[in-house]
Amino acid sequence: MGPEKPSRPSADIISACVDGMKGVVWVDRIVDLLESVHGDSCHERDCHRQLVYRTRFIGTGFVISWSCSLNHSNGKWQSQPIVKKMFAGNLLIAAGIVLSGNGFLETEHFFDTIGLACISKDTFYRVQRLYVSPVVEDYWKEMQEKILSSYGSSPVVLAGDGRSDSPGHSAQYCSYVFTDEQKKNVFHVEVVDVREANGKSPNMEKIGFERGMEFLTERIKVVEVVTDAHPQITAVMKNSPKYTDLEHQHDVWHGSKNLVKKIRSISQTGDNRALQCWIPSLKTHFWFSSQMCNGDEQVLKAAFLGVLHHVANEHTWVFGTDGRPGQCSHEALDAEERDKRWLEKGSVPHKALAAELTKRRFLQRLPYYKNFRHTGMLENFNNLVLMYAPKRHSYSYRGFKLRNHLAMIDHNSHVTREQSTTAEGEPQYACRYSKNSGRFSAVKFNTPPHEETVKIR
Repeated sequence: MGPEKPSRPSADIISACVDGMKGVVWVDRIVDLLESVHGDSCHERDCHRQLVYRTRFIGTGFVISWSCSLNHSNGKWQSQPIVKKMFAGNLLIAAGIVLSGNGFLETEHFFDTIGLACISKDTFYRVQRLYVSPVVEDYWKEMQEKILSSYGSSPVVLAGDGRSDSPGHSAQYCSYVFTDEQKKNVFHVEVVDVREANGKSPNMEKIGFERGMEFLTERIKVVEVVTDAHPQITAVMKNSPKYTDLEHQHDVWHGSKNLVKKIRSISQTGDNRALQCWIPSLKTHFWFSSQMCNGDEQVLKAAFLGVLHHVANEHTWVFGTDGRPGQCSHEALDAEERDKRWLEKGSVPHKALAAELTKRRFLQRLPYYKNFRHTGMLENFNNLVLMYAPKRHSYSYRGFKLRNHLAMIDHNSHVTREQSTTAEGEPQYACRYSKNSGRFSAVKFNTPPHEETVKIR
C-alpha cells in the first residue's frame, strides 16, 4: 500500500479556527506559564539538569520546545492549530489582508511597528494564489450564475463603465464593469491587459466592452446599453451589425458634467463671466430636459434649448425647435428671491452661450440622453473598487482580477440594503459636501453591511 493521502480539514476545525477567539500575547509570558507547569529542571530520574526552553517563529505562529542537555523531558507547544500543513493564523492573516482590501506592505509595516511577528511576502502571495483566488473566483461564478439566471427572458437595460488600474495614460489593466441600470446588480467584469491592446491603454476600454457584451448577450436579454460618451464604444454600437437591435444611450451624469466644462471654459474671460452664476442652473436644466422628454428627442431638444429664452427673462416664445409654441415649465418667479442677473438677449454672453449649445456636434449627441439613463451607481461601485484595489498600488493580473471580484461580491451582497431609520422610524440622511459645486446635499444613510458576508470561510 502506498502512503496515505493527507486528510482534508473538517468543517468543524475550519470554523473553530475562524470563529475562535484570538488575542495578542507576549512570548515570554507563555514561556513563564510553561515553566510554571513543567519546571526548570529535568524530571528524569538521576538527571536534574536544567530544562532549556527554545522559541521558533513560523510567520505569526511560534513553537516552544523544551528539554535538558541529554534530551530528557522533551516537549513541544504550538501557538496555533495546523490547517493545510500551515499555521491557521498564517492562512487567516494572508486571506484577511486580501478580503479586507488591504495590502501586504502596509500590513507588514503595521506589524513591524508594534513588534508583531508577520508572515513573509512569499507566504502571502502563495496563499493568495493557491487558496484565496480560486475560492473567491468560484464564489463569484456561483453568485453571477444565480443573478443572471434570475432574469430569465426579462428585458435588461445594461450599464457599463471602464476603470483603469492607475491614473493617467500609462495603465496596465482596465476593468470594464456591467450592471443592471435599474436593479443595480453587478453582472460581469472584464479585465484587459494593456498588452492585449498592443500597448495602447486608451484602447483597452473598447476591448473590455466588446468582450463583456459577447458574454452577457448570450445569457440575458439586453435591449439597451448605457455608457459614457467614449468615442470608440459609441462608434462600435453605431456601426457594428451585432448591435443593430440594441439602443445605445449615454449617461446623463457624464453629459451634464461635460456641458458644465464647456460653459465654464467660455465663461472665464470678459463679459462671459456673467455665465458663471448660471452654470448650476444649466446643469439642472439638462437633467430636467432629459427626464421630462419621455424618450422623444425632439421634445428633449426643444426643452433644453428653451433655456436660451429663460436666461434672457423670456418665458414664453412663439416657436421652439420642434415647431410648436414654447414656454418654461416653472411657476411664476419671485423677483425678490432671485440671486442671478438676467442676460440681455443678443448680448456677448448670451451669444456665446447660444453658440455653445447649438454646436452641431452637441446637438447630434443630444438624442443619446432622451431616455434619462445615468450610471451614478457605477461611480459608487468604482469607489468601492478603490477600497480593494487602490490606484496607488500595482497588482498582478490575478491579484487585480481577484480584487475586482471581491468588490462585486461586496456590492451584490449589500445592494438591497434599506435606508436606516431613527428610533422614531424617520428615515436617516447624511450630509455630503461637493467641492465642485460648493454645496451640501442630503444622501440616504443605509443600514450597516451584513457582518457574515465579510468573514473568512
